[in-house]
Amino acid sequence: IQKKTSHAIVNLTISSIGPCTLAAPWAFSKLGILLGIGATLLMAVISIYAHSVLAATAKRYKCRSYTDCVKKSFGRKPKKFFLILLVCYEWGQALSYCVLLKTILNALLKSASGWFVYLAITGGVMWPLCMLKNVEQLGFTSIFSLVIFFLIVVVLFVDAPWHKGIKEFNFCENGEGHVHHGPKYAPRSLIDVFVAIPVAMDGLDSAWIFLDMFNSMKNRSMTRAGILSVGSYLLILGFSISVAMIGYLSYCDKATPNILDGMHFDGWKGTLTFISKILLLVQISLAIPIFIHCIRDVLHFQFINKKFPNWH
Repeated sequence: IQKKTSHAIVNLTISSIGPCTLAAPWAFSKLGILLGIGATLLMAVISIYAHSVLAATAKRYKCRSYTDCVKKSFGRKPKKFFLILLVCYEWGQALSYCVLLKTILNALLKSASGWFVYLAITGGVMWPLCMLKNVEQLGFTSIFSLVIFFLIVVVLFVDAPWHKGIKEFNFCENGEGHVHHGPKYAPRSLIDVFVAIPVAMDGLDSAWIFLDMFNSMKNRSMTRAGILSVGSYLLILGFSISVAMIGYLSYCDKATPNILDGMHFDGWKGTLTFISKILLLVQISLAIPIFIHCIRDVLHFQFINKKFPNWH
């Protein structure tokens, strides 16, 4: 039980920050600064509204999980439909993390051996963790994630094309030789909008964990729910927009879907970037089993147990 709302705000913020944030500079390169910031703020407003609905539903039906709230609100059949959506969502998240894991390995190794390392991590780390009875032991990954992404912000700040200390900023200089114009403020085509909008918004979704954080609070009033939601999003927006703006203004149209992939430096900057990639690799390897565990629980306890009650 979390007695202080501030503790819940920090925990919700930590749980919401993920690798999708690394694609924010790329999304801004497609959407432009104005639409990029607009899409980010819109997703925050939608999420805060979703939080208020979830909190009101939890208080009205005294439910402590999403499946319980859906069942008490709509009945058993919508519950099954919700579980299918949940499996699809978790599976999509796990796949996106697997793709990111492979791209980081390619960037680090730059050889065909990346596939062997990928298979080794999958079979030697992720698979055993997926087979755990529960993944409570991996709860520390939330704090680990926060440390990693704080380091990434530091790397982006150091990597940015500052001159004369931090008094001048040379826009797009990190993409020098490729970009011949400055930052853009609007998208150039509707295709760019359709491709980048989901990426810009996905990294801001915290509704999936809000109910758990809300139910962990000692005083679960609607006022506290509002403070929890707004407080966490002030922190999430500050982090996300900082990463998006610094990364985009440094690389402009040459921003990559994983902003770390575009960083190639020698000396201490190169070492700092390399450490960030290694830590991100570890964090993703620990995060994927959590998604798989959620999928396994739904499939096993909600479907398999009903048809094969003696199967374990």
